[in-house]
Amino acid sequence: MHPGLKARYDRIINPQTGKTVLLPFDHGLPFGPLPGITDPRQTVRWAVAGGANAVIFNQGLAGVLFSEYNTKIPAIHML
Repeated sequence: MHPGLKARYDRIINPQTGKTVLLPFDHGLPFGPLPGITDPRQTVRWAVAGGANAVIFNQGLAGVLFSEYNTKIPAIHML
């Protein structure tokens, strides 16, 4: 595996266990706001505190989440 790809892979997949926990946070666009997810920043704070390996988000949340969390948790941006 290319070293750059391995470095990115290891940020998402735990190299010791080979497992990952992803927060799928990309459903707001097709389904609209969901109860309990009114503050995206708080939801991601909980994910980081709970040990999630990455957050999956859509274009609408990119501006809200990326600047605050880009160094705390890997992001998978759904296009």
